[in-house]
Amino acid sequence: MTDEEKKFIERLLKDTHEQFITDVAKGRGMSPDTVARYADGRVFTGKQAYEAKLVDTLGGYEDALDWLRVRTGLSRSAKVVRKKPTSSRFRDWLDEESAKMFPFLQKIKQPAGLYYLMSMKGN
Repeated sequence: MTDEEKKFIERLLKDTHEQFITDVAKGRGMSPDTVARYADGRVFTGKQAYEAKLVDTLGGYEDALDWLRVRTGLSRSAKVVRKKPTSSRFRDWLDEESAKMFPFLQKIKQPAGLYYLMSMKGN
């Protein structure tokens, strides 16, 4: 990556991080300085996030669905509709063209997940 590309990515990440802090502060009714103390990339347990007032309650998927049903006035028997991922020719073309124009972005475009390297060589 060139120095110019590194600076571009750094500015992009800094701006995104500042927007994140501002949005969380506004949504949680907290000061940006308070949010910034937590917004450093660390991982929280649910209990820790609750104690820091970063979440309203603790629960799982079904709890979230129950909350949504109450909030929207739907019954417990309301069906959950899951949107299927779609692809479009325009999106595919845009991805290909952006990869040509900014090849360094492809490295950071990798989907989130757990990755590891494994060697098949004997020690």
